[in-house]
Amino acid sequence: MVKDEAALDWKVSTADANEEPRNKKIASESKTDDLGEVVDRISNLPQPITHHIMSFLPTKDAARSSVLSKRWRYLWVSFPILDFDQSDFEMDLSQSVDAFKIQDLFLTYLENYIQHRESVVKIDKFRLRAEVFLQADSRINSVIDWALEHGVKQLDLDLINQNCLPYNWPNSLCPKESVTSLKLGTFNLDLHDLLLVFPSLQELVLRGCKVLKDIECLGANLKTLALDECEGFRSIKIESCNLQSFLYYANPHNQGTVTLIACTFLKVLSLRNVGIEDKWLEHHISELVHLEDLTLDCCFELRVVNLFHGKLKRLSLLRCKKFVEVGIDCPKLYCFTYAGEIVTFGSLNSSSHLNATLILSRNQTKGWFVKLRRLLSLFDHCKVLSLVCKSYQDLIIPEYGKDDFLPPLHDLKHLKVECHSTIEDYIKLVDDLLWFSPHLETLSIVSMVVESGREVVNSLDAPNHKTGDPDVMEPSYCKKKLDFKFQYKKLLAEDEDSFCCVMHPKECWQHRLKKVMINSFDGSVHDDKKNLLKYFSENGKILESIQNDSQVFGVLQGKYFEQSTILS
Repeated sequence: MVKDEAALDWKVSTADANEEPRNKKIASESKTDDLGEVVDRISNLPQPITHHIMSFLPTKDAARSSVLSKRWRYLWVSFPILDFDQSDFEMDLSQSVDAFKIQDLFLTYLENYIQHRESVVKIDKFRLRAEVFLQADSRINSVIDWALEHGVKQLDLDLINQNCLPYNWPNSLCPKESVTSLKLGTFNLDLHDLLLVFPSLQELVLRGCKVLKDIECLGANLKTLALDECEGFRSIKIESCNLQSFLYYANPHNQGTVTLIACTFLKVLSLRNVGIEDKWLEHHISELVHLEDLTLDCCFELRVVNLFHGKLKRLSLLRCKKFVEVGIDCPKLYCFTYAGEIVTFGSLNSSSHLNATLILSRNQTKGWFVKLRRLLSLFDHCKVLSLVCKSYQDLIIPEYGKDDFLPPLHDLKHLKVECHSTIEDYIKLVDDLLWFSPHLETLSIVSMVVESGREVVNSLDAPNHKTGDPDVMEPSYCKKKLDFKFQYKKLLAEDEDSFCCVMHPKECWQHRLKKVMINSFDGSVHDDKKNLLKYFSENGKILESIQNDSQVFGVLQGKYFEQSTILS
């Protein structure tokens, strides 16, 4: 049974403004004056400030605020940011209500809200997410018309059809100058006609839409264009000097060719599942002189990529399986992400402030460690290096490695490691990481273990990367984290040329480490920390102390003993 045919939390927004308020104070923000009466400080704030506070609330909570007082009821019906999500509405209904009834109740609620809305109040942002069963519904079209008539600036519509068919975009709309941002999900539309309706459009995002014609022109004011798994077109030809951001995530079954002409001020370019080739990339990169952010994801036709750019700051090369060689000469590059098998990096010229992330897929070949060491040596100058792998075994050095090779990351100060499986031997992993990087100042080790759901393949499937498919169980993770900080003795001038390790250009950590600080988070096992205490005390030749969470241990003759307890 439906609770009063609609949830109370949604009905309060359309209640009679003259009804006696249910609560005349906000306990957390109320104070008493000199006469002992309650003073509501929030309700006395100027309306723009109160609206700004309400903008941080979910729509349901903002609607609930209308029961506080007559003034709050007015604030809700004049609120310029509207976000209606049918899934939130369903949570307040009985589970026995069928989908058709839910949709009907939701659209009825929208109609009621429109009738009680302040007619003269403009709308800054309007978002609607709903399930539909028809190719065109007069109630949805009337809601869209209403938002446009009230001067909406940001319009976000996501209509999910139960039959997996796009919703027909209304063709009867008159041109609207107010809309500067338009985001559409699952629509049938003609992009050329759409741009005529919204001549002031600066941002256009299309998700899962069917575009009826090839894309050949853009509005003069458009600065951002994003096409996410859209179909229906064969080619994209963009000629716009004002465009600053272009994101094209192609549908694998509908890959349109891409041509960029005179996009002089383009700063962000992101391509996924696009069949571009080496020559296409080389030509366009040389033309996009102001490009700052480049992402190439699953571009399977790319083989040899040589990027030379004076202004590029952020670069992501993800899952391009045919990569053979990569060369990077971008002196301002400060953020770099690579995901895939280890390939030959001919060169890497970047900023000294580079934050690099390497998401490694181990190739089971005999020379794997040699390739890994060669790759890591290019990132010795990084400010922060992050290594992501499926198993900690991917970072374990083979028996011959430490004797036959020099450490590749002598100058690296900050290293982060993320493993998507259980780490069974922390001592071995830490020992090998300190061989790779013998002068670290900080080391962070995180293990992400899937407790339920699908198996993790790489970090692109990790937390914060959801599938979006309701039929696929999202993974549940058990997280375990250890952070290390290291302090070393300072080399005296007369000692700088004396090396304790003959085969190394610099002293190893064992002969310089004075203090270790270990912090554990989210379920680290006591035995792991206990073994680490023993490891550092036995191998640190001049080690003086180890701080483990809240405890401090002194070290003497290879053994540790509790020295004091730090008060929190």
